[in-house]
Amino acid sequence: MNERGKNVDGNPFTYALKKKYGWSFDISDSDIIKYVKKFLSACNSLNVEYDIIVMCPTHSGINERFMKIISKRVNAKNTVNDYFCKTKTEYILDFGIDYDKIAKENSDYLRDKIYREIYQSVVNMGEFFESGKMDKKYMKYINGIVSLTNKYTISEALEMFKDKRVLVLDDVMASGSTVSECVKAIQKYEPLVVDVITLLSKKFPNKLPHTQK
Repeated sequence: MNERGKNVDGNPFTYALKKKYGWSFDISDSDIIKYVKKFLSACNSLNVEYDIIVMCPTHSGINERFMKIISKRVNAKNTVNDYFCKTKTEYILDFGIDYDKIAKENSDYLRDKIYREIYQSVVNMGEFFESGKMDKKYMKYINGIVSLTNKYTISEALEMFKDKRVLVLDDVMASGSTVSECVKAIQKYEPLVVDVITLLSKKFPNKLPHTQK
């Protein structure tokens, strides 16, 4: 991997996957595909067949290649990469911060402190909201971190998800908030089962939302 720009704390491999902070892979796409194939060979827990694979919002191209390979591995009947999109930070600043909840759960002193810290964190994210850059204890005060692209009507969403086996994929699960919101949005349409798969993830004490009839 090559580093361009200033160094930051964290995992350079993760940053390279997302093309963030100046990190990038000094390898070819074929090398990445080999890595993904090896990863998939270890995924014995995956169902043999899913009705649809849905991609989490991302600005990295790795998910596109990941989806192509995994759709062959699990014999997916349909793949959708434009159902979700990242939410712009300006929307979060205007509508996504739950000020009432902050006020209800905290003293006046803490309330003002939380207001400032959340606001500054969101401003520093750039154009799009990134849950991995928000203090985990403040995520409960943020709504709408994942947006729908509005390319599909409710009836089309029902047709895609109701009573279907759904696999949600993401390249890197940092805080788990984004993929959790994607799963919750899909669950509204009563799928038969929703599973999640990622290339990389941290360990989480709590399970992600999961539905199975």
